[in-house]
Amino acid sequence: MEIEVDGSSVIARRPERATLTLRLGFETGDKGKALTETTTLVRRVQAAIDDFKGRVPSPTTWSAVQPITTQSWRPFNQNGEVMPQRHSANAVVLVKFVDWKALSGFVDNFGGEPGVTVQGVEWALTTETRRQLEDEVIGRAVASARMRAEAIARAAGFGQVHFTRVVDPAPGHHAAGATMMRMSAVEPNGDGIALAPEDVEVRADVHAVFATA
Repeated sequence: MEIEVDGSSVIARRPERATLTLRLGFETGDKGKALTETTTLVRRVQAAIDDFKGRVPSPTTWSAVQPITTQSWRPFNQNGEVMPQRHSANAVVLVKFVDWKALSGFVDNFGGEPGVTVQGVEWALTTETRRQLEDEVIGRAVASARMRAEAIARAAGFGQVHFTRVVDPAPGHHAAGATMMRMSAVEPNGDGIALAPEDVEVRADVHAVFATA
């Protein structure tokens, strides 16, 4: 008799890295003012990031400041009339943190400022940890498939089973709400925003075919 079953396994771990994404920019009726204010804000944020880089140990491992982009358009009012021209300037900043306290302080300092939009935090594992967990989770998924096949074989009155084929979709990792950041209210002791990292999940699913002895 041939038995086809699915096996799966999930391992959750606390994140080891957090990539913060900020959008910096202003919209005004003056193109020069939008660009100047955005440039000033980007330089201030870049200076704070550079300060992190100079610390030992550094609370960050990587950062990127994308070029400032500008846009101009003429909006319409509710009556369909063309309004004065508007201008915007924006830049995206990404910072990878390994220190949650530093991340919280950074968000606390800049998150409420005009022109700053906190787009979210992506929680992740290091490459080494992820690979180790992928090896472990695929082994558990295969064992799960075997256990299911053995249970089916026993229920059908057969003996041992052996693999004839295994389909192994590449395991991936994700965090529920990975691009979101949960925050508590500002703490009364003045420590600022407290972040609640999402666990990162490493999952494997296999489809296996067994034959009974």
